[in-house]
Amino acid sequence: MKNTLSTLKNLLKKCSDAFFSLDPKKRTVFLLCICAVLLTLSVLIFSPSKPPSEVLDRSYADKVAIEKLPIQPPIPPKPWVLKGQEGLKIPKIQLGQKVKKGPKKNLIAIVIDDVGLGKSITKEAIKLPKEITLAFLPYGRDIQEKTKKALEKGHELWVHVPMEPLNESVDSGPHTLKVKDSAPEIMQNLEWNLAQFDGYVGINNHMGSKFTAQPNSMEIVMKTLKKKKLLFLDSRTTPQSYGYHQALKNGVRAIERDVFLDNVDDEEKILAQLKKLEEKARQNGQAVGIGHPRKKTFNALYKWMSSLNDKEFVVVPLSRLMP
Repeated sequence: MKNTLSTLKNLLKKCSDAFFSLDPKKRTVFLLCICAVLLTLSVLIFSPSKPPSEVLDRSYADKVAIEKLPIQPPIPPKPWVLKGQEGLKIPKIQLGQKVKKGPKKNLIAIVIDDVGLGKSITKEAIKLPKEITLAFLPYGRDIQEKTKKALEKGHELWVHVPMEPLNESVDSGPHTLKVKDSAPEIMQNLEWNLAQFDGYVGINNHMGSKFTAQPNSMEIVMKTLKKKKLLFLDSRTTPQSYGYHQALKNGVRAIERDVFLDNVDDEEKILAQLKKLEEKARQNGQAVGIGHPRKKTFNALYKWMSSLNDKEFVVVPLSRLMP
């Protein structure tokens, strides 16, 4: 025992001498290392722990208990109803039950151009079913009053902007967009046309077989439409029209006319044109027909629309067809 104590005394003395022989920086580092070792040992010795077997046994017991729980069916969500409609009966749909859908309808837009000149025929145009789109000439008398009534009836409105035709003897109206005009003049005339009434969603060309065939002229128009976020219908009064092409090039949403309905003012022939329009819609899923404010055109439209309930077509405002 005395030998052991003597040995420990000598060992401690040597350690003490070695420690104090170090420079102060090394002594500090040595003390920090000793503290870290002691702290680690205290954590390992005094922290509570459970035997691995106990942990495994409890985990297994929990798993068995969960598997023995009865399986509950999912609770169906309560049907959502509007306030004040709590008494309404809502049809129940079982999971996996197929919901019946009606037959797919092909979309047709009917546009009546040149609206707004004659008082009586304008009234008749406004009386047409609201699904029919009306394109008003901006220079018509009392145009704001007429367009206001058309909006109240529910019609979609377009500005029927006059553009230069090839036939110089034809009067296209005041503030016509002309090829010879400079860009500022074209823009000034376009702005005048757009300022005559409110509530429209886009423009289409009145005449314009000469003007629409000029890509530079149509580009000036499209830049204005782009800024104002207006739509464009190319009436295609000439096969050489650049209207639709320039609209797409300048980021304007646009569409082209498919069928002119009343180039011949005859009711039976107008009905035949409406049949052609149906074929276009059947082929493409949609079609655009353009007519004019005439009694025979209106009579044909009333007859045709009354027969649509038994067909796969539905008439919609023109903007519904826009890409």
